[in-house]
Amino acid sequence: MMLVDIGVNLTNGQFRRDLPQVLHRAAQAGVDTMVITGTSVQESRRAVQLAGKHADTAGVALFTTVGVHPHDAKDFDEHRMIEEMRAIIDGKDGALVVAVGECGLDFNRDYSPRDAQVRAFRAQVALACELQMPLFVHEREAHEALVKVLNPFVEAGTLPPTVVHCFTGQEQEMHRYLDMGFSIGLTGFVCMEPRGMVVRDMVPFIPMSRLMIETDAPFMYPYSGSGMKKRARRQTSSASETKVVAKPMASRPTSKLDEVDGAIVLDGGVGEGGGQVLRVATALCAVMHNVVRVHSIRANRKAPGLRNQHVGTIELVAALSTGGILSGALLNSTDLTFDTRSALLRGGIDEGAFHATSPFIRVTAFGVSATEQLADRYGNSMKAAVKETFSNGEHDIAIDVECIVETTIANLKKRVHRGKKPKEKTAVSALILLETASGGLLSVDRTVEWCVRGRAPRGQRSSIYGAS
Repeated sequence: MMLVDIGVNLTNGQFRRDLPQVLHRAAQAGVDTMVITGTSVQESRRAVQLAGKHADTAGVALFTTVGVHPHDAKDFDEHRMIEEMRAIIDGKDGALVVAVGECGLDFNRDYSPRDAQVRAFRAQVALACELQMPLFVHEREAHEALVKVLNPFVEAGTLPPTVVHCFTGQEQEMHRYLDMGFSIGLTGFVCMEPRGMVVRDMVPFIPMSRLMIETDAPFMYPYSGSGMKKRARRQTSSASETKVVAKPMASRPTSKLDEVDGAIVLDGGVGEGGGQVLRVATALCAVMHNVVRVHSIRANRKAPGLRNQHVGTIELVAALSTGGILSGALLNSTDLTFDTRSALLRGGIDEGAFHATSPFIRVTAFGVSATEQLADRYGNSMKAAVKETFSNGEHDIAIDVECIVETTIANLKKRVHRGKKPKEKTAVSALILLETASGGLLSVDRTVEWCVRGRAPRGQRSSIYGAS
């Protein structure tokens, strides 16, 4: 299994003396890639320099982020620091920079005033959007404030792929981040009893495509014993921690989606990878009462994820499926799940019985020989057909109230074409509406041709031809 540590603080002083050995042990432990976290402009420069220096000898691929941590937001000069960050990203080693961050909000320790944190965070989000560079986000006890900052960028469809690193929040917060299209970064915190067990129980609900692992070394659990020398603690802090984090992720329980027989899982990044895949998948799911998950939505596009037109269409399908469960239908979301196993498709006929209210038939007889008697006779025939068709158990729809029948006539003048009179025919148009108790609407609109003398209509005589 290839391991990628998406967040490790290798510029920390604890790694200064034996960093090459630490990198070597990480490679031996199966770590393939490490992303060095930039927490200030100065540390971001050091991270890029370190990654470039050890690129050929590390044994692991090294990349970095560039950003200012919320703890340092009190000293954030927006114009100067954004330009310095831009210079690092555009510099000769800029190819090593893979994300903007670590930036965000920390209302737990409040080392910087909250308004300063918000300003610094918003400026860095704007930079990430401008450069379309992934965002590496820090959040502690600031969920609502963080969402408030990010929502305008999400709604504008400009926010690039985003990971909430070292997640330690509540389950509803995690689901909200997932619905916004974000990835979730988990650390060794998931092994910490008892607090980490709460987060660990959330793992089955995180799509694999948006689950990321990190050590956040040397700061995050597991902590080494106090009897060990500092050097020994430092030497084991990265490679072994990555395995401790990865193990529970790899052995996580099968997700509820994976357990469903016949679940539809589609890669939304292949082929056209846009609206057609989404519209067809969700519509078929609604009809077949199944579960569909589309991941990596529009991954091959410059701006991946859902756009406004996709969200609107999907929400329409969901609105027609009473009881369907839809998640991930937000701008920029790259993962969407639609569960209609317990849904009732409005406008269609469900397998379960339900009652129709206010059945209504409008019959219009038109033609040169249309009469009220003809309309009434056909109206009564349709009334009986509705009762017979929808109450005989075939569709399990019970009509327990009297149909309302409205009849009208529309006489047409005789016309002569090239000296010949056309054969006289009369047609009857019937509109049938069945409003169901659940709010759905069954409708039939058919026109049947009648001969002038009022004989039975051609074709089917007294039946409903289908619901539309």
